[in-house]
Amino acid sequence: MDALDKCSYENKVKNLIRAILTLTCEPKVKFIVTSRPERHISISLTSDTNSILKLHTINMEEVTEDIRACIDHTFSEHQLDEEWYTAPEA
Repeated sequence: MDALDKCSYENKVKNLIRAILTLTCEPKVKFIVTSRPERHISISLTSDTNSILKLHTINMEEVTEDIRACIDHTFSEHQLDEEWYTAPEA
């Protein structure tokens, strides 16, 4: 889920986070939730959360390398012709 901080209803966001954190099912399900560090979202995430990754604490070179590796891997799996990209007209 992307941009959780853009949701208008803080209580509904808190309820959604609480529901995700208490969900138990087999097989295991992973959720990736992105948000700016809004207070109502941060306080909803407890220390029990398995993994919270704060992008602003990661070395920018490491982030760039990870993105490049992902792009390289994705493009290596696809046969693209020379016409795959068209630059926008000025």
